[in-house]
Amino acid sequence: MAQYLNDDQFDEVLTKLFESVGKKFHSIGRSCKGQWYMRNTWNKEQEKEFGQWLTKYVAKKLRISIKQAKKRAQMFCFEYGWKYKDEKALK
Repeated sequence: MAQYLNDDQFDEVLTKLFESVGKKFHSIGRSCKGQWYMRNTWNKEQEKEFGQWLTKYVAKKLRISIKQAKKRAQMFCFEYGWKYKDEKALK
């Protein structure tokens, strides 16, 4: 999905991704080199909320159906989403 967004849109998505876990986004470059997405964690609810926002954002910006946007958002979360917190360790 990243290849379909312009630089400003891509930065907006990453800003929202970082905000979803209470972090501030600093530009990482368009190539997304390195494993920056392994530095933070989130839970299923945070992922769900981000995915819902991303679906609406992608549908609007790329002018595609919600169904197509949802698939792209799911793939983005799979590829670049944060790793999951160990819910058992938090109890």
